[in-house]
Amino acid sequence: MVKERCDPKVYKKGIHVFTTHSIPSEKIEEWVKKIAQQSGQKVDWHYFAGRAIVKALGNIEKVRAAIKELMPEHEQLMKEAVGPDLATICRGTMY
Repeated sequence: MVKERCDPKVYKKGIHVFTTHSIPSEKIEEWVKKIAQQSGQKVDWHYFAGRAIVKALGNIEKVRAAIKELMPEHEQLMKEAVGPDLATICRGTMY
């Protein structure tokens, strides 16, 4: 189950580190929790204009490293959401 609100501190002061779309919210929630756990930093997400915006506080390089390591899982989630043909062109964007 997806929580109703993202962490207000991360929402207001967090650094935008990743944007994605099309993946169901419960799957994004699981993936973002893995990023937070692996990086040891505060990471959360919210929807804006149909996109999942991932923000973080703390050591942003650790967060980016965790995202890179977990990208194969993101790519699989994207394939499940849009199909394998579209998944090759529908990638998330790291900032």
